[in-house]
Amino acid sequence: MIFGFIGGRLSERWSERGTLAVGLVMALAGALGLLATALLHLPLIAIILSLFTMVSGVAVTSPPATSLALKDYPDIAGTASSLLGLARFAFGGLAAPLVGISGANDPVPFGVVAAVAAGAAALSLGLVKVSGSSSR
Repeated sequence: MIFGFIGGRLSERWSERGTLAVGLVMALAGALGLLATALLHLPLIAIILSLFTMVSGVAVTSPPATSLALKDYPDIAGTASSLLGLARFAFGGLAAPLVGISGANDPVPFGVVAAVAAGAAALSLGLVKVSGSSSR
């Protein structure tokens, strides 16, 4: 909750894309930390710190991502917002079975899914930045 608040305030003072990039870096670092803890069988504190970093990064990305997603659709803001919510739940529904694919006692799939999702989000931001800057 605190990092979501911070993300919203940073977006107002800084830039939405910059805040989104910082949050994505945090989420990716935490996700890669989770994968490393799973593969290297690191202690619980490493898992907790990685989870905290990842979840904090996701919280930082939420306000600017929502704002940027809805920015170009003021006439259909309700529809755009509901599609954004649908996408979040759809990706969560697709990721959930993948996380548990090898049972409850194997954390590696969780690390892989988290790292791939965070990497895909960072790649998406990079692609949007490239296409957005070339069209202006």
